[in-house]
Amino acid sequence: QNLTWLYVCVCYTHMASLLSTALEAAAAIVLEEPSLTSPCQKALRRLANALGTPMPTQATFRALLAVLDQRTHPGKFALDKDAWGAHGVSRKSFSAWRRKLNQASLSDET
Repeated sequence: QNLTWLYVCVCYTHMASLLSTALEAAAAIVLEEPSLTSPCQKALRRLANALGTPMPTQATFRALLAVLDQRTHPGKFALDKDAWGAHGVSRKSFSAWRRKLNQASLSDET
């Protein structure tokens, strides 16, 4: 039983590390160039995978890009609507991915 608990702790720590690395890499790329270039899509795919989405779609990439673009360029968008509109994303998708990233960021801090 102790080994099972240790295994769970190690797995959780590893997943948190993967998520943190994926988030940092994606944010760095979006900070430089907030568009769906090949390197950006690759980073967004890793981030989506780390957040539990094994096969992200173009809509997923656009939503993650919108959220990260707003995060990395806080003065660029006066309203959330401006961020999702600029990237052609629905409000629902934008909100869902922002919530996932916020939850992941909070759980990574603990």
